[in-house]
Parts: sequence; structure tokens; C-alpha cells
Amino acid sequence: MIHHATRAVAIAGVTTTPDAAFMAQVARNITDEVGGFLRGTRYLILDLDTKFTDQFQRILQDAGVEVVRTAYQTPNMNAFAERWVLSVKSECLDRMIFLGEASLRRAFREYDAHFNPSDRTKVSATNSSLQRRMLAPPPSSSSTNASAESCGTTTAQRPDGLPRVESHQPGNTGHRTS
Repeated sequence: MIHHATRAVAIAGVTTTPDAAFMAQVARNITDEVGGFLRGTRYLILDLDTKFTDQFQRILQDAGVEVVRTAYQTPNMNAFAERWVLSVKSECLDRMIFLGEASLRRAFREYDAHFNPSDRTKVSATNSSLQRRMLAPPPSSSSTNASAESCGTTTAQRPDGLPRVESHQPGNTGHRTS
């Protein structure tokens, strides 16, 4: 599962046979009031997979989570989850041989730690330093030339309007001498 606002990922369970009893336990775990991933969540987007049984949906609804089903063959309705599944398959699962459930769980934990590190700075539209960098005017050409000249380079205008940087280091003629 992926929380859309924070992109936090939770692996709800790992099994080779997700039957109704397993999925009911998953629903109870994710809606747990103490540590459930869906604690305080109003909606859960589900695809049309048959493992999301009526019992699974009823447990979610009893916890106050409204189930929203995607339309048939529309992966873009749940694009964040679809992209994460594609990424974990291509970057992790397709490259490993698992020796049981424990190794699969470990691979998921390590991939999740890589994909969603706890110390990652959240970048959002409200990040003031990002806005300052995006809104800052480009450096003036005089300051660019001054800094370029101080390190032994000069700039000139190219025909396409972009600056051309040329290095002028003493003794460097571009020719090899033996």
C-alpha cells in the first residue's frame, strides 16, 4: 500500500496463497487503531482483484475507510501503486532468487528502506528553499564572466544564445609534445 500524500509504503502481508482468511487478517492489521497503516485514512483505492473479498471490504468499512474501486483495465486510476509495483518487480524481484518467505520479506524491507528512507527530505510545492531556487533570477552575465575569469576561463556568446566557456591555462596548447 502507498499513502498518496507522503508516498509511504507498507507491505501488508506476504503469502503464496492470499485466501479470504489471510486477506481478512490483513484488513484487521491495516485498520488497527494502534499501529495500522490506514489509521486516520478515509479512502482506500483498490483494483478489481478477487482477493479483495466482501469480508475484506466490510472490515475496512467498519473501521471507517471507504473503499474506492478502480474501473476495469485502468491502471492510471491508481498510478502511484502501479508504478511502485512495477519498480519493485523490475529493480528487485526480477533480479533475485528467493530461498523462502524470510528472504522475500527481507528483500521487501530493504527495497522499502531504499525507496522510502525515513530521513529523506520531503520535497513539495510548499518547500520554501525549493521555491527560492526556482524563483531566483539567473545570475547576471557580468558576475558569470567575473567568476569565470578568476578561474582561468572566459565566456563568449554562442550562436544559439548559450554561453561558451573556453579554458586558457598557461602551457596548454592542446598539442602533445614528446
